[in-house]
Amino acid sequence: MLKAPYFADNALGEVLFHEIGHHIHTTQAPEFKECEDVAEKWRKRLTRIYFRKRYWYLLPIAYMLYPLSWLIKRVSRFHE
Repeated sequence: MLKAPYFADNALGEVLFHEIGHHIHTTQAPEFKECEDVAEKWRKRLTRIYFRKRYWYLLPIAYMLYPLSWLIKRVSRFHE
């Protein structure tokens, strides 16, 4: 599965952007919060920016699939 660029980027980006988040927190934008929380916030932000630039052509598909994912979550919660 890691041979597919999207999944490889996602796997690498999880770790890389988290560590970059630590660096940004230390050097550029210190916050008075837990270091891991700040790094996770930066990871999410950097991941969003990267994937929007690199995989912009998947956005229309994601927008079409979002209602379906919402419905699946709701139905699975109902069956618990």
